[in-house]
Amino acid sequence: MKYIKKYKEQFSYLIFNLLSYNNIGDYMKVIIIDDDNIIVFLNKFNIKNIDFDSKENIEKNFRNIFLRLKHIYNLNIKGYYNINIYTDKFYGAVLEIEHEDIEYFDYFDNKVDMRVNVVSDSKFLYKIKDIFCLDKTLLNNIYLFKNDYYIELKRKISDYELGLILENSDLIYGDIVNDILKLGINLNI
Repeated sequence: MKYIKKYKEQFSYLIFNLLSYNNIGDYMKVIIIDDDNIIVFLNKFNIKNIDFDSKENIEKNFRNIFLRLKHIYNLNIKGYYNINIYTDKFYGAVLEIEHEDIEYFDYFDNKVDMRVNVVSDSKFLYKIKDIFCLDKTLLNNIYLFKNDYYIELKRKISDYELGLILENSDLIYGDIVNDILKLGINLNI
C-alpha cells in the first residue's frame, strides 16, 4: 500500500498523459497476420472524429494509422491496399488491411494507395469461454454456436463493463456474425 501512495502522483500523471492523446492511431491493437495482412482494432474513442462517409476524411486518418504502423512496428507500408472497415456503435471499428501485389513497382515505390470498403453498423459479438466470469447483467443476449458462447450487446454499457468483456473474450466480426445469429441458440439466462 505504501508503494501506491508513494507513486500515486507519478501514476496519475502517466494515466493523464495516456488519456490525453487525441490522434487516431495513438491507441490501437494490431495483429500482424503476415507481411500482407494486418488487422487493426480501434475503440470508439479512436473513431469518434472519423466521417466514414467522407473519402478524404478516411484517407487522412489512415495516413496517420499507416505512419504509426510504420514507426512502431517497422512495417514497410507502401503500395496498394484493400481495406475493409467494420464499424460497431458499442466497440468502435476493425480494419482488415490487405496489401495487393501489383506489377507497377515504379508508380507505388514510396506511395500508398487504397481501396476502402466500409461496412457501417455491423454487429460485433464477443466469444467467451466461461459465461460465469462476467456479471449477469451483461449476459442478456447469449448465443450458443458450435459449443462456444457469444455475447451480443444490445445496449450501451460503461467503458469498465466493455473492458471486462474484452478481457474475457475474443471479438468476432464479419460474415461469421450473421451465421452465429441465425444458426446459434439464443440462451435466456
